[in-house]
Amino acid sequence: MKNILVVFCALFMLCAFMAEASSNFKCQLCEAAVTYVKDEINKSGVEQNIENDLLNFCGDLGSSVEQDCQTFVKNYFPELWTLFLNELNVDEICTDLDLCTNSSSK
Repeated sequence: MKNILVVFCALFMLCAFMAEASSNFKCQLCEAAVTYVKDEINKSGVEQNIENDLLNFCGDLGSSVEQDCQTFVKNYFPELWTLFLNELNVDEICTDLDLCTNSSSK
């Protein structure tokens, strides 16, 4: 799990240096989060553990992005989980959340 968090952290930090809150930033963050969730569900299958892991991960990012990350998780995780359980793929989930367009992260 630590390796996944390191990869997620690297992706998040890369996105954080992009234009502030651009639609591409939101899309990439969504895709990274959905990919993380998909990897973790195969291991544990426990919704609350995954949400807690994501929130804890946000705390490890540093004060400059911690609040934005936690707000993202709190606002989107319940809907992301529901969409995920309906077996939508990463692109479909992030598009349904209006965080990506069909081509925004490509």
